[in-house]
Amino acid sequence: DAKTKLLTNSIIPGYIPEYHCHDYYEFNIIFEGKCIEIINGISVSLEKGDILVLPSGTAFHTHYLKSERKGCNILVKSSHITSLRDELSEIKDNFLDKLLKKNGFCIIHTEKNPETLKGMSEILSMFETCTPPSALSRMYAENTFNRMILQICIGMEKGEIICDFSATVPKAPSSEEIITYIKDNYATLSTSELSRKFGYSER
Repeated sequence: DAKTKLLTNSIIPGYIPEYHCHDYYEFNIIFEGKCIEIINGISVSLEKGDILVLPSGTAFHTHYLKSERKGCNILVKSSHITSLRDELSEIKDNFLDKLLKKNGFCIIHTEKNPETLKGMSEILSMFETCTPPSALSRMYAENTFNRMILQICIGMEKGEIICDFSATVPKAPSSEEIITYIKDNYATLSTSELSRKFGYSER
């Protein structure tokens, strides 16, 4: 839907999606439990209250959330992130500005500021029960997401929220690198070892 600036869906506990990349920003929010993300072969651990922000077009990734835990991912058009960055230009800790200037991901730790995620689970339930999203649900979702971004900036100014940036998104291994590694180590190699080394699922 061309009018939709963002969408959200549940991170399914116990399910590992295909290694993939998007042409939009992805915000992965952990409400309960612990989640492991693999980003271009690098393992990142997320705890309750963490938000992982993945950039558009460069971060190949997958994730695993343990059973009976709760998380969601929010898919946001790059144009909306740029627009928000410009609107927040007068805020000192405008993390979106840094995010857009750096070709990397960031992890936002909100456990000391629970207000940050207020309303985000309501967005999730709204989109899951309204397909395609109505004009009202789109507006509510956008406003709630924008409020979360503002809360992050305010929390950073107060020192209640920490935002850890990667220098860049690590370069994903090429198929040639993987094939060469297999040729050099085929006698003792296993799929589980390949999975750990290159960040792909065993399948």
